[in-house]
Amino acid sequence: LALLFILIDVRLKPQKIDLENINYLGKNNVPLNLIFTKCDKVKKEKLKINVDSFINRILDTWEDVPKYFITSSTISVGLDGILNHISETINSITEK
Repeated sequence: LALLFILIDVRLKPQKIDLENINYLGKNNVPLNLIFTKCDKVKKEKLKINVDSFINRILDTWEDVPKYFITSSTISVGLDGILNHISETINSITEK
């Protein structure tokens, strides 16, 4: 497994099940990134608050925050960043 994406609804406060899954995967050395979805459904101020809140909860148990993306499938926000990251991950695997 090269990389696992965890989808997180940015409209919600940090969910216990999301945090438990992320911690479980981290303890088992599963490479993961976070994708905050539905950024078009909240105002910018609320978006920042919710992402920061989630990141702070992760930092309760993690030294470093996994790479994350803020996205919206409706308005295609964040898609290029994710696709570039997937491409870089594939390239790093095939170069070994």
